Amino acid sequence: MNDELTPALEAARRGQIEAWVHEFLLGVGRNLPFSEGLKRQPRFWLGPLEIPLDALEICCGPDPDLEYVVDADGFERHVTSMADSLAKGWKPAPLIASYDAGKLSIRDGNHRYAALRRSGVERYWVVVWFNSPEEQRSYMNLKQDRQP
Repeated sequence: MNDELTPALEAARRGQIEAWVHEFLLGVGRNLPFSEGLKRQPRFWLGPLEIPLDALEICCGPDPDLEYVVDADGFERHVTSMADSLAKGWKPAPLIASYDAGKLSIRDGNHRYAALRRSGVERYWVVVWFNSPEEQRSYMNLKQDRQP
């Protein structure tokens, strides 16, 4: 089955997670506008980190209160297909989230997130970007404060 996770983990080990993000978005992720938007300013990256899915916020889906509202039937078909693939051993790419004011918002991977949740997954791999080194430090301090 298709393994989209291992290339991200290997890129992180080589210190090339930003390059992986763009390679993914321009390839399998099919999200050229997002890749171009990320390149508009320097970003600071962490990950992939294994994060509880409850700690993430979605921005895209059929709910009218979301930032990006999509067709409910299309969303459901895509999520159902992904959940079926998960059951067959598919290892999806990490979710890509932004950190802002103490929150992690999924900016790429909302369908993957829904499929993971539906499949009973409680934690998954996330690549997090920050707009400044100060934001990155703030997040790292929060993570350390929450550990036992």
